[in-house]
Order: sequence, then C-alpha cells, then structure tokens
Amino acid sequence: MNTDTSTAVLAMATVLLAVVSLVIGCWTAFVLRRTQVDARNAKVIETLALCVKEYQSLEDQRHTLKSDRYFELLWNIHFTEFHYFKLGFLPPEIYTVWLWVRHQDYYDPQRGPLLGKTEADGWIHAKKYLKDDAFARFVESWLLSPAIDKTGIMALLPRTK
Repeated sequence: MNTDTSTAVLAMATVLLAVVSLVIGCWTAFVLRRTQVDARNAKVIETLALCVKEYQSLEDQRHTLKSDRYFELLWNIHFTEFHYFKLGFLPPEIYTVWLWVRHQDYYDPQRGPLLGKTEADGWIHAKKYLKDDAFARFVESWLLSPAIDKTGIMALLPRTK
C-alpha cells in the first residue's frame, strides 16, 4: 500500500470512528434521558399512591378523632400535597381535581358539620395550626371563591420546579 492510499484509509477510518462515537454518544444520551424520565414517572406514581393512602387512612379513622384533630390532619395532607405539587411530583390535572373536590366539600350544603365543626370552621382552625401564610393565601384563593371551577383552580396553581 502506498502512502497516499494509507493516508486515505486512515482518514476514512478516523471519520468512521468519529461517526460511530457520535452515534454511541447520542444513544447513551437518549438512554440516560429515558431513564431519568422513567425515574421521575415512578416518583410521581409513588407520590400519588402515598397521598391517596394518607387520605384514605384519615377517612378510615375519622370517627375516632375530635373535629379539631381531623381538620388539622386533613389540611396537613393538603399542605403536603401542595409542596409535592410545587416540587413537580403531582401532575397539575390530578392536583386540580383534588383541590376541586375539597372546594366542593366546603360548599356542599348536604355535607353539614363534620364531627361537630363546619368546613369553614375547620379551615380556620387548620390555618392557625399550620401557620404557613403562603399556603393559606393559596388555599383561600380558590377555597373562598364559591363559583370557581377546575379551570379557575388550575389557573391559580403555583409554579413547579
């Protein structure tokens, strides 16, 4: 093989090696990104399951609690969900439905006092218990708006990370 042919073969091999390296690099980046997305989705599912479990546990023990304690625990769950949402661990569509259901319970005339305390009194007590002004402002932005719907609640959601 002469020098010109050797140089041309070496140049082609270098280009081929660069293309293979680029393909491997792109594939690795794709797999890494996919793994990150899958891990994030798993965390979202885990968070959803935890929130549902916490709420169901509270409802299961509701009749054994005094009204103040019930509302402390109920709004503590919502406080935790608020922070999970802000961290990006709850999808906005699901979080909005949960808030809307809370809103509907708050204004349901058929619901009546729960363990001897109205929803309004329960929120006032829980707000004092939680002592978090940012959370209280967020809750009252939708809770104290009788005609708000899911779209209106979604528009009030805080930014996520």
